This record gives sequence, structure tokens and C-alpha cells, in this order.
Amino acid sequence: LHLAIAEMATAAKAMLREEGGDRASVEEYLVDNGQLQSPAPGLAYRMSKILEDKDSSQLAEWGSTVFGISEDGWLRVGARYLPFEVSGSVVLISPAESRMLGQVQAATPYSFASSFHVPKPLEGTSVEVRDLSVAATVDEHGNVGEEIHVDGMIGFCIGWQSDLSCYVVRDFEGSGLVAIPEANLMPWTP
Repeated sequence: LHLAIAEMATAAKAMLREEGGDRASVEEYLVDNGQLQSPAPGLAYRMSKILEDKDSSQLAEWGSTVFGISEDGWLRVGARYLPFEVSGSVVLISPAESRMLGQVQAATPYSFASSFHVPKPLEGTSVEVRDLSVAATVDEHGNVGEEIHVDGMIGFCIGWQSDLSCYVVRDFEGSGLVAIPEANLMPWTP
């Protein structure tokens, strides 16, 4: 399985490089139906960065891994796009987020939504950080890491971390996961 994933990653990077993509910016994501709970067999690719502009010829199956370049809340996969969220639900998860979710779910009989966070209004939405110059990064195990500059950062709230009393935000610019207090987050619409 790991060999097949590595081969897919190599092929995806080569394809993106041929199309002018930067190999270093190619990222891996899990196509996840945990929040959306769609009855469809997968996530439709889009021909553009418009949610309704679906490519009916191909789906990214739930549970599969895709490789692409993150662009303004969308993942460019070759000449097509996948949204990071649909109807306010996260549908693409990075490996670090996937490991964090798996560890939380393995530690408790409850779902991610009920075990990782107390339901909060910004969970599962795009946000902008306001009036906060630095914040701590959080790794896939929930450990606090280095501080980074975050004022004006735009990202996606993946959940509430009650141990830190902060939202865990995935930065759209690739800084990773960051712990941000609720008072410093504002809803953001592209």
C-alpha cells in the first residue's frame, strides 16, 4: 500500500511539474466524508474554482489520497480542482490532520465532533486571524510547537482543542496547524 501511494505521489508530482506546478508545493490530502456525510461515492472534481462547475466524468473516492497544489481554498489536481470544504464541511484533510483525528478517535468511543472539541460556531469554517501577532503551532499529536506570526493569516478551523482552549486552524499558506484563541478569529469569505 505504501509503495502504491509513493508511486501515485511521484506520478502526481511529475504531472504537475509538466503543467508548470512547483514540485515542492505538491501536497497530499485524504478525501474525507466524516463531516459532510454525503451519500455520493466520492467528491466531484471541478473544472474551475467554482463549486457548481463539476466534472461529471471523475470522482475522488471517499477515503482515497489525492496530490495537488493548494490555491485559495482549492486543491489543484492536474487541470482540475477539489474544494477543501463543501457546505461548511471539511472534505480534504492533510496527513497530519488525519493522524490527529485518528488518535483522538482511537482514544475515545465518541466521534471527532464530540470528542475533540466542544461544538463551536467557527469549527469547519474559513477564518482570518485578527489582533494576534504570534501563535503556537500544533503538531499531529496535539503538542505545542514554535511560535509563528499569524496576524492576518487566513485558514480553516478544523476543531476546538479544549486542552489549549483554542481553535486548531489549518493555514492556507502552508504553515501547518496553529492554535488560535476564539477571540482572535473572524469568519472569512473568499
